[in-house]
Amino acid sequence: MSRFTSRKEEVVGETYLGNQRFRFYFKCTKCSAVLAIKTQPQHPDCVVELGATRVTEADDMGHVRKSLQSSTSDSKRGLDILLLAHD
Repeated sequence: MSRFTSRKEEVVGETYLGNQRFRFYFKCTKCSAVLAIKTQPQHPDCVVELGATRVTEADDMGHVRKSLQSSTSDSKRGLDILLLAHD
């Protein structure tokens, strides 16, 4: 289990319906790069501002789908080669 230490600051001049926005700074546990995210009170979400790339579930599923399509076509190609060899 990893412990993350972060620094929190108010985002001056940015509120939503009276709710203050906050910015959090983290350090990557592997490379010590600084990461920054900002809260969005209007959505149950955050915005990546610095040092990271957002990966969504849809991105992850697209990657899995491409990987499966590639392995399926490789398997089909191998099967075609085996069938041709037996003819």
